[in-house]
Amino acid sequence: MKILDIIVPVLDEEDLIEAFYYEVLKTFDGKNLDLEIHFIFVDDGSKDKTLEKIKDLIFLDKKVFFISFSRNFGKEAAILAGLKKATGDLLVIMDVDMQDPPDLLFEMVKILENEKIDAILTARKDRKGEPIIKSFFSNCFYFVCNLFSNFKLKPGTRDFCMMKKHYKEALLLLNEKKRFLKLIFPFLGFNVKYLEYNNKNRISGTSKWSIYKLIFYAIDGIIGESTIFSIFPFFIMSGCFAIFLAIFFYLLFQYFYFHTINQILILFEIFIFLFGMNFFILGIFGQYINRIFIEVRNRPHFIIKEEN
Repeated sequence: MKILDIIVPVLDEEDLIEAFYYEVLKTFDGKNLDLEIHFIFVDDGSKDKTLEKIKDLIFLDKKVFFISFSRNFGKEAAILAGLKKATGDLLVIMDVDMQDPPDLLFEMVKILENEKIDAILTARKDRKGEPIIKSFFSNCFYFVCNLFSNFKLKPGTRDFCMMKKHYKEALLLLNEKKRFLKLIFPFLGFNVKYLEYNNKNRISGTSKWSIYKLIFYAIDGIIGESTIFSIFPFFIMSGCFAIFLAIFFYLLFQYFYFHTINQILILFEIFIFLFGMNFFILGIFGQYINRIFIEVRNRPHFIIKEEN
């Protein structure tokens, strides 16, 4: 019998633990699947009774497991801990607030069983019911991310996904401290399929992600997956050099045809030259820092899909 591990990062969600558990079981109830469902709740330093609610479930179901952090380390750390603990043939990462619809789980399992797919990723079709300002910043994030990142990200992509065991093992090869799961997926490659669904609102409580947290999370993700910003000083230097040449030829023209020299332009020319040289030096340092960044992340040189 195959095992499906459901990894659920939680933070102060005491009202949702039980409802989520029964909703997932109801999804598979009556389905003819040779599948054993395991729950792995990762308590990310909750201050309420979230951990107690999880422990209550353990008395009812021995296939419920938990990890409890000493403090809040963030959702990415919680997901990583769940991935390391999971041993199932199939794995799911999903939120407890029902915004990741449990009724998609059965369809995802069938796709992975019947198609040559290594992982199923999900994306929201729309953002109905979400605050306008939050939707605006989310759309800006996907635009900037796809403009500057090394990998393209489908708008509306969620952390909600199902994967086979070998995909999880490839995911764990990435050892960087600052993780951004949405952009790690395209780095891994493999055969993936996207499932789209309409936006779902939380059934209870409020999101722990404020606009402030989301903005800095997005900045971390973009910077962590793109090194293009390190060459910006060279762009500025090129602009300075173009202005320098234009002023230089204008001064030559003025000197040979009018026998005059504009001293203010000469001072400006010197300023532009020094300004450009500063950005040239910054660009050189940026390239060295870029290489340090790549080495420190210690990502694998390659990921093998299969071999004999």
